[in-house]
Amino acid sequence: MRTVVSGVRVADRRKWVIWTDWLTRGLTQKYVAVSRHVADVHTRLCGISGDKITVIHNGVDIPKRGPIRTRQQNSEFRVLFVGRLTEQKQPVNLVRAVAAMPDELRNRTVVDFLGEGTLWPDLEREISRAGLEDRVRLRGYQWNVTDWMAQADVLALPSAWEGLPNAVLEAMACGLPVVASRVDGVSEIIESGVTGWLVPPGDVQAFANVLTQVASDWETRQAVAGRAFELVRQRFLWDSTVDDFDKVLTDLLEH
Repeated sequence: MRTVVSGVRVADRRKWVIWTDWLTRGLTQKYVAVSRHVADVHTRLCGISGDKITVIHNGVDIPKRGPIRTRQQNSEFRVLFVGRLTEQKQPVNLVRAVAAMPDELRNRTVVDFLGEGTLWPDLEREISRAGLEDRVRLRGYQWNVTDWMAQADVLALPSAWEGLPNAVLEAMACGLPVVASRVDGVSEIIESGVTGWLVPPGDVQAFANVLTQVASDWETRQAVAGRAFELVRQRFLWDSTVDDFDKVLTDLLEH
């Protein structure tokens, strides 16, 4: 291959990932990272020259008619999780956060987990231990994620590490507010209290506190969702992502 481009999707700190890119860095002409934070972490961990890595954000489809959410103010508070059930995404911490919410709110909260993964048995045990069998539902893989987003009140993503999570961009494009861990590229999408809410990673009680705050203020949720929609419409459309890739690849071929 005359030109090799490597995509860097997450700020992955696992040793086997670091050593793979360390050993192959001499064979790669350009790296494309999904966020500035991911680029900085990867260049530092893998000994990559900064001029060999470019940031191109993920893109998202925006509904032409605007946000598609059909959810109205309701006594039930619906929380949605979208992602793989793995250590990276920390789904068990979401169950623990819901268990830590005040009794009255917890008893009207419903959580739907969309996704599959190795932590499914751990989730079942945690749900049972917390006595949330009638509140938390494991839905497995779902192809119509935007339909679920239209019926939810908030997307929750308690990840330990990330890149620039598509689930967050998709939720924002649907007009669904997001509560997420303050990790890696997530902070490049969400300004806490403005376009979503950020929580220290691994802090279950803090996550519970933010969910409690968000659940009790429907008007603020709507305002945050509106600002988030405008942000993705202005900065994260697929056309911009494609144009950025086209420029990088064209420059590589011309030199």
